[in-house]
Amino acid sequence: MGKTLRNVALVMLLAMATVASASVYAGEGRISEESARQAALAQVDGGRMVRSEIDRKRGGRIVYEYTIDDDDNRYRITIDGDTGETIEFSRKAIRRDRRGDVRAETSGRISLDDAQQIALDRVGGGDVVEAKYKSHKRNRGRYEFEIIHNGYEYDIEIDAETGDVVKFEQDDR
Repeated sequence: MGKTLRNVALVMLLAMATVASASVYAGEGRISEESARQAALAQVDGGRMVRSEIDRKRGGRIVYEYTIDDDDNRYRITIDGDTGETIEFSRKAIRRDRRGDVRAETSGRISLDDAQQIALDRVGGGDVVEAKYKSHKRNRGRYEFEIIHNGYEYDIEIDAETGDVVKFEQDDR
């Protein structure tokens, strides 16, 4: 009886561990994208998220890559998806024009979070697998998103000044 009870307990423990590990890897990494985003933003006081990307490295490891701007600098921060540790941090001064003004490409635009919400609303939900800011014609920028939803991949571009959807493509996965 004691051996049977021990075997049952061992099977139950293994089943719980399997369920727990499956739920961990059902999402992106062991930490959520939102937790990684908050950890990155906490490293740049008053920073504004301009790009985020989830990347699966060799061996299946997940990393979250962020670009954050403040008034003077652009930061690139990479967060390990398993541990939540910062594995890369760099800072580069934002370029200014001759008068010392911040270049137009970094001012007067909607936030990455607002643009992402516009893109998600257009699709009806889903998972953002890539988000970035790109400078386009006459320094008028766009946010570009790749979203997976209901078996489709969507490529969406949002005008960074107006919030208008300027490109919307839907492809089968």
